[in-house]
Amino acid sequence: MDNSVLEIKIQYSDLFEYSLDFIFIIDLTGNILDVNNVAVETLGYSKKEILSKNITEIIIEEVVNPIKNTSKELLDIGRISKYNIYVLEKKDGERIYLESHGIPLRENGEINTILGIGHDITEMKKTEQVLKEQREEFYWLNTIITLGNESTSLQEFLIKSFDQVLDIVGFDRGGVYLYNPGTHHHILVHHKNVHPDFIAAVEDVNISEGIFNKIFDKDKPFYIEDFSEFMKGSKELGVYSAVIIPLHSKDQYVGSLNIGSPVHQVLSQNELELLVAIGKQMEIIIQKFESEKLLKESEENYRLISENANDLISVFNDKFNFEYINENLHKNLMGYSNNDLIGKNGIILIHPDDQKIVLQALKKLIATGEGLAVARIRHKNGSYIWTETKGKTFQDTEGKQKILMVTRDITERKLAEQNLKESEEKFRTLTDQSLMGIGILQDEILKYVNNRLANILGFTKEEMKEINFQQFLEMIHPDDRQKVKKQVQRRKDRTRDTITFYQFRAFKKAEELVWVEVYSKIINYEGKRASLLTFLDITDKKIAEIELKESEEKFRAITEQSFMSIMVIQDGVLKYFNERLPKSIGYSSEEIKKWVPNEFAKVIHPDYRDFVLKQAKKKQAGEVDVVNNYIYRSIRKDGTFGWVENFSKSINYGGRSADLVMSIDITDKIEAEQKLKESEEKFRNIAEQSFMGITIIQNGQLKYMNKAMSVISGYSGDEMLNWSEREISEWIYPEDLETVLNRLQTNIEGNMSQFSSKTFRIINRNGKVRWLEDYTTRILYEGKPANLISIVDITDKKEAEELIIEENKRLLELNDLRRDLITRVSHELKTPITSIYGAIQILLKIHIKELSTEMLKYVEMGHRGCLRLKELVDNLLDVSRLDAKKFQLELQKENLVEIIIDCANDMKYLSSNRQLIMDLDLPSESYLNIDKLRFRQVLTNIISNAIKNTPKEGKISINLAKKEDYIDIQIKDTGVGFTVKEKEKLFEKFGKIERYGMDLDVDIEGSGLGLFISKEIIELHGGQIFVESEGRNKGSTFTIRLFKK
Repeated sequence: MDNSVLEIKIQYSDLFEYSLDFIFIIDLTGNILDVNNVAVETLGYSKKEILSKNITEIIIEEVVNPIKNTSKELLDIGRISKYNIYVLEKKDGERIYLESHGIPLRENGEINTILGIGHDITEMKKTEQVLKEQREEFYWLNTIITLGNESTSLQEFLIKSFDQVLDIVGFDRGGVYLYNPGTHHHILVHHKNVHPDFIAAVEDVNISEGIFNKIFDKDKPFYIEDFSEFMKGSKELGVYSAVIIPLHSKDQYVGSLNIGSPVHQVLSQNELELLVAIGKQMEIIIQKFESEKLLKESEENYRLISENANDLISVFNDKFNFEYINENLHKNLMGYSNNDLIGKNGIILIHPDDQKIVLQALKKLIATGEGLAVARIRHKNGSYIWTETKGKTFQDTEGKQKILMVTRDITERKLAEQNLKESEEKFRTLTDQSLMGIGILQDEILKYVNNRLANILGFTKEEMKEINFQQFLEMIHPDDRQKVKKQVQRRKDRTRDTITFYQFRAFKKAEELVWVEVYSKIINYEGKRASLLTFLDITDKKIAEIELKESEEKFRAITEQSFMSIMVIQDGVLKYFNERLPKSIGYSSEEIKKWVPNEFAKVIHPDYRDFVLKQAKKKQAGEVDVVNNYIYRSIRKDGTFGWVENFSKSINYGGRSADLVMSIDITDKIEAEQKLKESEEKFRNIAEQSFMGITIIQNGQLKYMNKAMSVISGYSGDEMLNWSEREISEWIYPEDLETVLNRLQTNIEGNMSQFSSKTFRIINRNGKVRWLEDYTTRILYEGKPANLISIVDITDKKEAEELIIEENKRLLELNDLRRDLITRVSHELKTPITSIYGAIQILLKIHIKELSTEMLKYVEMGHRGCLRLKELVDNLLDVSRLDAKKFQLELQKENLVEIIIDCANDMKYLSSNRQLIMDLDLPSESYLNIDKLRFRQVLTNIISNAIKNTPKEGKISINLAKKEDYIDIQIKDTGVGFTVKEKEKLFEKFGKIERYGMDLDVDIEGSGLGLFISKEIIELHGGQIFVESEGRNKGSTFTIRLFKK
């Protein structure tokens, strides 16, 4: 059979891929040639990663040499090797155990590869390790138990255990500490190989503070790898690493084993866990020693207590025969000695009537281990005393059952119970007849309820007894429930701030609300603490209080918001006053409250004081002839005077008669009346001396008219004041009658505005028509609304106005005639001017050579005059079109820059003649919808004006600036500039600036229409034109602003 790798792969491919074992193929140098899926999944690498590795890369270093030896052995013997255990490291670092053997594979008779087959035994190895550790732990724990059994004292056990712990961890020094819980001190009771200086530092340490409190855990062993971190110099004293093992007894810390090493030593987790287990085992043994100590102490204490107790103490066997008594007390209380009772049956001392009860209690005692019985026991002298006996079963050291009984003389208590029973019968008789509800609350149960309490809450007594405390709380109004619950809890906790007297609302059985007042007191009820609750139905009282409170609140709300001062005066004392009083008299509330009886009189003026006090005294005495409403003068704290109107009424206050006084400050009213009187006098003086007619109309009737009104109307005041509506109508001019009557009706209805003016005509007494203008304002007259009407005779004014109107009409007609004349003259002049201009053009262009110098001079003079005349006519026609609103624009998208350049070039001949510099600062293009011809006209006009008004060798600048919403074209010159007044009329029609006789080197010709027309053209484009100049000889800047939209 050929053992080549290829043949094996073909024949055993299924076995290779689906085997549960770990299969791999390596070459003779250890390179991995192939692995199965189990190997890939187990190691955690991808197959590609594994095939790139050598077998030594996944085997831990300790087994590399053994596997090399195994491979060498396999090659030497040429056959299957024995099973060996190897440790492999997975990709995540975890180690696994593999039990494996190798098979040599040949090709052409030579071994060239090795097939490895193995299975994972990691879990088995872990189990073996755990078993080993458990055996070791069991050994040490068993050693500790043996030491516990062999030791005769706790300290002997701790010292022996200490030596064993040193052996376990390999340490050689340390000490045993016992803990004093009272002082929190650690006391060193045993030590070994510890430096004296170290002992001095730690032999008695308070572990509740300092370093030990920070590092020491009383619940588990604490390992300190470097003790010098906590105690400087510890290494020099022979302690480098340390372990503290806490010791407990019944979960209480009792001490510790502290062990150390002079060299650095690291404990494994297993060693620490072993120390925990040893500590637990030692705790069991420590508890045994503690229990034995306590038992011994308990026996001594028991004998001491029993011999000195105030109760009879007896021990019985299972036959209920006496085995022990505290003889001294038995002799003193019952007259019996040990000889009288030991060995005797206890039943013989029980009263015959109580023996049955005692036997039943004994059966329960034996069954449950505890029991209680009350019975009469016979004294040695034959009398019986009442006793209460508590019993408990226990086993003695031999395991026999015994009964311990403690008996107390309760004769006096029995007598008290009898008296209490009689007292309770009396209590029930009284409470059942009481008008107050009475209940006893104990253990959150109503143990007693009388008839009245049941009646208050709408239940029967039987129903009330079924109600527990929680159900009772549910009956209390939600707003009061927490308060009651809180007080009950405080009573229960016996806190000092418990309220014993309080009120709350409750719902009766029929869900009707009832107010109750409760008084609680702690009593002893049936031998236990309880609360005696006394209930009083105060529903009617509460309703009355609420109504009274609401009434008082309403009264207080009314009085505090009142504009009147309100007081209650009784026996000369202000029992109550509202906030208005201090404000009105200037005294503070605190000052008023300190006034002695009748001191309030100081705020009354002396002229009125006796009267006011006399009226107050009469009212207090109940006399009839009392003035309840009067006015008096007051004196404020600051010395100023006021006027007060008083209203008073007798009332019952606190069960006695008092005065309810309401005062209102009428100072403003009195002063207003005085001012009104003075004002009326002034009004009459002014009205009677006025040249205007003054009248007062109220409800459509004349109430007053002055002398001037009589003069205007021609009628006397007595006549007009008695006029009827018909007579007033006859006085009004017929065409104005409707207007006047409407105003009168508006006045009657009160709808007239506060101030109004109207003109109308009247027919005076002489029959002449007079124009009147009235000015009406609303006033109060004798306390009622009225109209004060001032009338002026405007007849002369009206006649003058009519003359002005006629004159304006004539002026308007003349203006229309002027405009038509200008238009006609302009049209008539245009034809001959065109002919003359054309003829001169022919002379200058065709026949110029035929003209002599003298003739050419006159022809050019005619040409210039013709141009100016043509410009004037064109301007006059444009103005005419503008006035007639017939000026039309033809808008097209044009390049502004080209137009500006063309205009500047056209003007060069003029600027050159005046030796001016013309500077252009323009972009390459700027398009906008404009009328090109008219825009050229504007530019030409402004540039020519700049040339004319700039002295020789001056400068003209033209620039175009693009903004976000508009374009600015500026023409700036260094010419004569403009004054403020000149700028104001610059763009007016015929607004020519006259500069004759100013000795300015400028061209002064022009019609004064160019800038007016330019402004109109730019505004028709939706733009603006404006000028800037700082004054004479400071140049000027014209800005044309055209908006993009």
